[in-house]
Formats: sequence, structure tokens, C-alpha cells
Amino acid sequence: MNPHSVDVLIEERAAKLMRRPLIWRAVQRYVYPLFGYHDAIRMVEELKYSSGREVFEWLSRRLSLRIENADLSNIPTKGRAVIMANNPAGIADGIAVFDALKTVRDDIIFLANRDAIRAIPGLDEMIIPVE
Repeated sequence: MNPHSVDVLIEERAAKLMRRPLIWRAVQRYVYPLFGYHDAIRMVEELKYSSGREVFEWLSRRLSLRIENADLSNIPTKGRAVIMANNPAGIADGIAVFDALKTVRDDIIFLANRDAIRAIPGLDEMIIPVE
């Protein structure tokens, strides 16, 4: 059986730890639950055949962010536009921007780590992959 995409992504980042079996087993037993490993597996399984927009909508519902839009009238509804949000380590800002802009535009695309697409391929329609 092939390893789950979540496991592959973890293993790529934990090569040194994996060479120390006692430590690696402790990480799996005690750290995985703290970081929601099983929730991540369930999320990827639930969303792996979803479109990018469906994934963003699912995350929006799950995070339940309260967004207050000051003024969206400055956002063009057609044509080219670049809107910047800067949070390189978190998804909440991206979801907040999505929630704010989805009523104005339907062509929202984000720069994000390519690993999101590796886990959920449908995200390729809403993410430009970067490292």
C-alpha cells in the first residue's frame, strides 16, 4: 500500500528524525496527536477529489472566520487585479481574503506552497505553486 500524501509530506521534512527509531516512534505517538495528524488525514481524504473552490469553501466553513469588509468598492469586478496579503505560514489570511473577495470576483488565485496541491490536486485551479 502506498503511503498517504500527508505521510509523504511529513517524511520529507523529518528524514533526520526518522533515522532515530526511538525518537521517531515518540514523535508519532505524542506529537502527531498534538498537531492533528488524524484530522489532517481525514481532511485530505474528504477533499482529495474536490475542486479548489470547494476546498476553500470547506476551509471557510471550518475556520468560521468573522470577516468585516471595510470597502470592497475599490476592488475591480473584471479585468486584471493583484491583491496582496502577507502571511507566509498561515492559511487563515488566505481564507479571509477568499471570504472577502468571493462576492466580488470569481477568478481568485493564490500563491501558496506546492504541497497543498500535492495533498489535494484540485487546488491547482486556485493556487500558483511556490516554494
